[in-house]
Amino acid sequence: MTKTMSANLSKNSQRIYQKISKIRPKGWFSQDVNEMLEKKYGNEKKELIINLNELQKKRNDIELEIKTLAKKINNIKND
Repeated sequence: MTKTMSANLSKNSQRIYQKISKIRPKGWFSQDVNEMLEKKYGNEKKELIINLNELQKKRNDIELEIKTLAKKINNIKND
């Protein structure tokens, strides 16, 4: 269930909205707002996910190095 939300428009925006609402079909404002939000904030999430994946890959590489060093240390006999 969607919530009904309102937007406070400036006088110029209100005039534009009234002109457009006569031309475009019902629900156009919500669609435009949804697209704007996805464009503005959707890309940020994608970039953060890419950064997270890169950091996880680096972490995995470091953990692999640690394991190989630990194996070498364990294989060396103490004098």
